[in-house]
Amino acid sequence: MLASITNYLQFYAMEKFGISAVRAQVYLFYFLTAIAVGTMIGGIFGDRFGRKYVIWFSVLGAAPFTLALPYVGLTMTGIFIVIIGLILSSAFPAIIVYAQELLPKKLGMVSGLFYGFAFGVAGIGSACWGGSPTGHP
Repeated sequence: MLASITNYLQFYAMEKFGISAVRAQVYLFYFLTAIAVGTMIGGIFGDRFGRKYVIWFSVLGAAPFTLALPYVGLTMTGIFIVIIGLILSSAFPAIIVYAQELLPKKLGMVSGLFYGFAFGVAGIGSACWGGSPTGHP
């Protein structure tokens, strides 16, 4: 999901709000920064409250903001994409640790597989589902 939003966010902002590519990239920067911070915070919360709770929060917590995103203005879009990035990326450390516990002798393979597979599938899904940002083929 993160890779899908990352691939499509700039085009979405340009098409919906009529902003320049440079200004749309600023919103992408906000989102990517939130992902980095959310990953660090997710690791801390996973150690403190448990990995399972962080994963559930990541799945359910971002849904209201993601569903409301098409209906808000430019300023709220900036705020919502930061919140979505923080929440969605918080589960990444917990998921990697769970996977590494399943295959303790293949830590590098598990980490690379999760990272590569997640971004690969999301990129393909984004290309197939998103189509053109203008709605034209």
